[in-house]
Amino acid sequence: MNPELLVAIVAGLVAVVSAVIAYMAQISAARSQAQVALIQSAEQQAHERQKPFVELQMKYYFEAAETTARIPRTSDETGYQQLVARFWQLYWGPLAVVEDEDVEEAMVAYGQQLGSNPGDAAALEMLSLDIAHACRGSLKRLWVPELGNIRNIRPAAQ
Repeated sequence: MNPELLVAIVAGLVAVVSAVIAYMAQISAARSQAQVALIQSAEQQAHERQKPFVELQMKYYFEAAETTARIPRTSDETGYQQLVARFWQLYWGPLAVVEDEDVEEAMVAYGQQLGSNPGDAAALEMLSLDIAHACRGSLKRLWVPELGNIRNIRPAAQ
């Protein structure tokens, strides 16, 4: 067989194989891009479906953190009773619907302290801080990962 003809046939086969490989790579890349787009679309839809729940969760988390922080610092008896009543409303009502296990645990600890020794303001303040940190951790996991950059620093007990 003519060596030049053999070289031409091999070169042609190499060109055809190269074209097939390039075509398959292009199809694979297009398929991967379509899969990424589909995953991103599904994640966006899930995010939009969760948004009303997370907004309510955030609202009640902030209210629980504020209410529990104000209870030990309120000197007005009427204001104190209103805050305690609001704590129990949150505890038994709307917060129980949206809280995660860490927030629930922190609220239970606060409620136990409030029931057994409501005059220990320092303990209530530390437990309030636990609630705030649990709320932040919950939001961080679900919604706002940037909150992970905030450190939990407790003041020294006084």
